[in-house]
Amino acid sequence: MPVETPGYAAFEAPTGYADGVGKYAKKGIIYAIAGARGKEGMMGGSSSSDSSEITSGAAPYAVTDLKAAIRYMRYNKKNLAGDTNKIITFGMSGGGAQSALMGATGDSNLYYPYLQSIGAAMKDSDGKYISDATYGSMAWCPITSLDEADEAYEWNMGQFSDSDTRADGTFTKELSNDMAKQ
Repeated sequence: MPVETPGYAAFEAPTGYADGVGKYAKKGIIYAIAGARGKEGMMGGSSSSDSSEITSGAAPYAVTDLKAAIRYMRYNKKNLAGDTNKIITFGMSGGGAQSALMGATGDSNLYYPYLQSIGAAMKDSDGKYISDATYGSMAWCPITSLDEADEAYEWNMGQFSDSDTRADGTFTKELSNDMAKQ
């Protein structure tokens, strides 16, 4: 289950089949994509002034949405392919941080009021509790401190390294070197 929320942006749920995931299905992996609210408070980062698009943004809403998606899949497990007990989240940047939270906060009662407020499935048709705990979590370059993010990215990936902006005599070469040292 990808968490595609770079910079904690909103991620809209797909309305059809995602391209390029057939290779996972051939290996017996189900690729489930869920939408999540972001820090902007707008689905998809829309700049529209239509107030009907506004949702509650920021923490803990994106993780709440992802937890609700896992509960939904488990509620419907009889109708879905795959093992809903083996859901793994993965993401990079803000998505990596939220994936780490998904792995660390499974079944945390701190999320219950938020899950209940959006109507998330809490019990199955037999009245048994539905877990939102993940089987695993992968987090690449998780942003946990936005104040340090630029330095972390430069140190990890060298964002200026492949855009010819590290050429001698450019300010970006010095900026890149300085951030990497930080």
